[in-house]
Amino acid sequence: MSASASRKKNAPKAAARRLPVSSPQSPSKVLSDLLPMEGLAAHAAVIAGLPLATLNEFLKSFRRIASKDVLAAIGMSERTAQRAFARDLEPGGQSATTVDSSVSNRILQLNKIRQLATTVLGGQDAAEEWLLQPAMALDQSRPIDLLKSTEGINMATDLLTRMEYGVYS
Repeated sequence: MSASASRKKNAPKAAARRLPVSSPQSPSKVLSDLLPMEGLAAHAAVIAGLPLATLNEFLKSFRRIASKDVLAAIGMSERTAQRAFARDLEPGGQSATTVDSSVSNRILQLNKIRQLATTVLGGQDAAEEWLLQPAMALDQSRPIDLLKSTEGINMATDLLTRMEYGVYS
């Protein structure tokens, strides 16, 4: 078998392993159907599971944070996401699969934290940089790493609220 035939044979496998390509978008444009959702509507969406297409758009909306870091924050491995994206494509481009309720909840929570950080810090780029940088008020933990638990989400939200009102201690 020639080298070019070998490459062609292995090409589909390599393509299936890649996550969706990111294209920067504003967080207000992405997930616009989820942003105003609160209370029972948000609860129902989380319980039903968000469509995999929503996860795809959510990943694309980050400018400075790699997909692997976002996936870690929402509790999904890269490999699980790759498999889900590979098997989810329907002929009409519609997403047939949903992510589980735990991941759906973390998507909404991360999105809320990013929105609050964007408001407090003045822009999406600054918000994403803040999520990635160790914070003294969080014992040098990166805020994005704390978003895996309810307590960590509360700590990041409290810190952003204190920053908004100029209370750093």
